This record gives sequence, C-alpha cells and structure tokens, in this order.
Amino acid sequence: MRQLPAAYQRLAESQTEMQEAISRLTAEMAELREIVARLAKEVAELKEIVARLSTEMAELREIVARLTAEMAELREIVTRLSAEVAELREIVTRLVETVSHIVARQDRMERRAAVTAGHLARIAGSQYEQAIAAIAPRIAREELNFIAPAITHRAWQTGAFVADAVNSPSITTRQAADLNRADLVISGRTPDNQPIHALAEVSITIHEGDIQRAHRRAQILRAALDDQAPVIPVAFGDHLDTEVEAAARVMGVQVLIVPAEDDEV
Repeated sequence: MRQLPAAYQRLAESQTEMQEAISRLTAEMAELREIVARLAKEVAELKEIVARLSTEMAELREIVARLTAEMAELREIVTRLSAEVAELREIVTRLVETVSHIVARQDRMERRAAVTAGHLARIAGSQYEQAIAAIAPRIAREELNFIAPAITHRAWQTGAFVADAVNSPSITTRQAADLNRADLVISGRTPDNQPIHALAEVSITIHEGDIQRAHRRAQILRAALDDQAPVIPVAFGDHLDTEVEAAARVMGVQVLIVPAEDDEV
C-alpha cells in the first residue's frame, strides 16, 4: 500500500508534463496556424503576381510579334532603298559624266567666245583707230593748236617723215622698231611757224600701257629728229580710269577723249 502514493505522484507528474506538452503543442499549433495563414496569403499574392506576369507575358508576346512583323517590313524597305540607292548611284554617275561633258563644252564655248571677243575687240579697235585717223588733223588743229596738221605716220605704214626718223643713227634698232609701231604721228607747225609733232596711241579704253607707250615713243621720235622739234605724246580714247589719268599727268601725256559712239567717229 505504501507503493500507491508513489505511483500517484508519478502519475501526477506525468499528467503535469502532459499538460505542459499539450500547452506547448497548443502554442505551436497556434503559431503553425499563423504561419499557414501567412503562407496562404503569400500564395494568393503569388497567384496574383503570376496572373499579372502571365498577362504581361501575353502582351510582350504580342509586342514581340508586332516588332517581328515590323522588322520584316523594315527589311523589305531597306532592300527597296538599297536598290533605289544603287539606281541613284547610276543616275548620279551618268549626271556627273553629263555635267563633265557640259563643262568641257562650256569651256570650249568660253574659249571660242574669248577668241571671238578678242577678234571683235581688235575689229572695234581697228575701226576706232581708222575713225580717229580720219579726224586726227582736225583734232590736232582744234585741241593742240597745230597749223596745217597732217598725218605723217600710221602703224607699220611708215611715211617718208618717220622713215627718216627710224633710220636715224641717234636711236637703236629696237627703238626704231618701237617707233614704227606707233599708231599715229601728226605733224604741223606752231602759230609762230615752227615745226611740231604729236605721237599718238589710240585705244577705245586707254590703259596705262597706252600712256607709257605714247610717252616712250614720243621721246624716241624727239631723239631721232634732226630739227629737234617738240613732240607731244597723246593718247586718244573713249574713256580711261582715274588712275590712268593721273599717270598721264605725271608722264606729260595729253589725253584726248573722243567717244566711240560719236557720229563723227
């Protein structure tokens, strides 16, 4: 009988342990329920995410499909453009060749025009010189105060007067050839009956070279004359620049303007 209390005591202790275990299990079950609830919530959220991702994937598939179709169209466009560019290159090549031919033809035409213009200028200059020669004595009488003026030389048509000067030992052969190229020599007398000459260069547009030639050839003629008569350097023309006019004043060349369109010329 003494063993019963001990047995009761062990049962009581076992019961206590079981109650504690049950309490722990109850608490763990409560925690598990919370965990399961959280997991269920997370699973639901994951399902929503998966659903959204599925939708987005479907949209992406549609986008990719559209982009694929557009890429195919772009490839076709690039192919067409490549063909058109090749055609344009051929056209540009032909145009370049055509332009080269046109430029070459234009160059030839410009050269011909320049030659023609040169011929026309020489013709106009020759006509102007002839017109000046026709009225030069009158101009010498009115503008230079010559008495009984007459043309004694025209370029390369040497009269007796300039022929004697050209053969003068006072000038060199080169100077003689230079003098022989003078456009006009007008000879006359001064109001006090002394001999006087005018050596003239004739040009529609008077350039500085005309002034220089008139000055140089007048000096040659003066050196070649036995009577040492004065020689006036003259430049006939339709017009000249201010700088040329200034050069004429410096070199003592008298400029006589005779308009080319004048009825008398």
